[in-house]
Amino acid sequence: MQNFRAVVSADYLGKYIHDTYVRPARERGDRVVTIRVREVCQALSHGYSENLVRGVLGSMKFRNAYRLPLVAADEHADGRPAAFMFKLQGPRAGSSLRRWILAV
Repeated sequence: MQNFRAVVSADYLGKYIHDTYVRPARERGDRVVTIRVREVCQALSHGYSENLVRGVLGSMKFRNAYRLPLVAADEHADGRPAAFMFKLQGPRAGSSLRRWILAV
């Protein structure tokens, strides 16, 4: 029997990051959002490893799902990303902001 927990965890983690960090930044009208790996781990009581958080934040699946172009990644001394900065794109022309936010 295959173990699908990692996929479910990564999807849950991506949604959690979006709902906790990205959506509020968009609602405030911010142009960029910076998400710190350690901050996400602490908020989730270290239930997810920093490597998994980095993997989700750096994945094309996460960026494409939530329309988040990666602007920069700040690194630890050992080269592992410590924070990710994403550009926040607004709603498409002709759609209401509320409907767009609810769809994401």
